[in-house]
Amino acid sequence: MEENEAWKLFRMKAFPRNASTCSCPTELEELAKDVVGKCQGLPLAVVSLGGLFSTKHSGMEWKTIYNGLNWELSNNSTLKPIKNYEIERERLARFWMAEGFIENVSGMRLEEVADRYLGDLISQCLLQVVGVDGYGQPRKCKMHDMLRELALLKSKEEKFCGIYGGEGIGTRPEEGLTRRLSIQASRAEIKPWKGTTPREQNY
Repeated sequence: MEENEAWKLFRMKAFPRNASTCSCPTELEELAKDVVGKCQGLPLAVVSLGGLFSTKHSGMEWKTIYNGLNWELSNNSTLKPIKNYEIERERLARFWMAEGFIENVSGMRLEEVADRYLGDLISQCLLQVVGVDGYGQPRKCKMHDMLRELALLKSKEEKFCGIYGGEGIGTRPEEGLTRRLSIQASRAEIKPWKGTTPREQNY
């Protein structure tokens, strides 16, 4: 979407109490515009970030959220492959099945249900198709940078997975509580560590 449209949409979501005027407090405007620019015109990212920032009212709270999202990784050539990683449909489906995310549907194989889930995520712009097969079906997909950062932030808040690297490369996830570990670092930056996390799964 166009920059001015994205800016208006963000203000509507971030400042619902000012919905009639869509006004942004002067002290937050510079930071807010920077956030919108990083959404790269993706409506879902604008809406998601607007909703996230709407719960914060002070400049300090906004800066805390802003700094919690790893914007700097977008320009890091070493880590860029991590962010732009393209995953094959079949591999993604296997991950979902291994985690128990795919429900049993009468008359359908788990792979078919996984394809339905994938189609829903694509239609909602949560995943981007980057390759199709001979039948025009998604073969590879990836997640938009902005949505990926939001997903990591939410995963950490809900203790769905531990985050190693990124904003604080070298930090260790809390021992004993992490079943899944998202590594946001290059091989050279990963420090030796033996944790006691149960049934840890790395992605």
